[in-house]
Amino acid sequence: MNRHRSEPDAGSPQAEKPRQKLLRALRAIRDSGLPPTFDAIAGLTDTMLAHIGDIDSELRDEWIYGSFSEWIQAGAFEAQQLRHILNVALDEQHLFCRIGEKDTDSVFVRSFSMLLLPLLLSADRRTSWLREEEWRTIFSAVLRALEQERDLRGYVPEEGRGWAHAAAHAADALEDLGRSEHAGAIERLHMLEGVRRRLLSADRVFVHDEDDRLAAAAETILTQGEIGNEEWEAWLERFGEAPGPEAQPFAGEGRINARLFLQRLEIRLSAYAHEVSRAAQVRERASRLLM
Repeated sequence: MNRHRSEPDAGSPQAEKPRQKLLRALRAIRDSGLPPTFDAIAGLTDTMLAHIGDIDSELRDEWIYGSFSEWIQAGAFEAQQLRHILNVALDEQHLFCRIGEKDTDSVFVRSFSMLLLPLLLSADRRTSWLREEEWRTIFSAVLRALEQERDLRGYVPEEGRGWAHAAAHAADALEDLGRSEHAGAIERLHMLEGVRRRLLSADRVFVHDEDDRLAAAAETILTQGEIGNEEWEAWLERFGEAPGPEAQPFAGEGRINARLFLQRLEIRLSAYAHEVSRAAQVRERASRLLM
């Protein structure tokens, strides 16, 4: 397999030093049990972003993403710092880093840049730091990445790489976009269509809970805002269509993904008294996707 690392070889001196320095700094902050200081955060943020897609799953998942999650949820970042994280996460070296590649390490950069977006959107619900045009930039970027991503691996066992999970992380971002007051009916329909196209255009059957993560996003999009019955029914009916010229109608992988997704969505919608009718429609549509 052709591997492209997101940084120099982990064993080389020029790569080892900054990675180990970063790990020691993050461990020291967590071990202290105290909130990180403003200067400590400011000094580490860019290094963390530079290593957001590190192939060492412990450094990437637990220490870099875990620290971002802890600090953002604790309100440790000011709006200016959050905006900087957002701008870097959305750039061509992060969310769109070599997008279109398959089975290379660049997926970790894209996927974990995507996973920063739910943290930032959640912080906006608490403090309203995002401008509307910034929210729309996130909205467009997530849909573009969801459409263009070709590396749909879930768990990557080779050499401790761990979770890639690009589709699941995009679903998490969509779910937070669906909670926003900036999302109107048109935006919600675009998000639902992005979900449908992702399911049907996948070249593999999702086996690492991606179907339920996408169903959770669709649940939030549907229940947190108004979508007319005509638009809803048209979207549901399109699950029998190919998402684009590159895909075959009713292709095996897409068809299975769509059916699993709809089955999960039916369960989720059935929990809402006002969505029982739509849950029944989803169940009927899923039954028509049986092989």
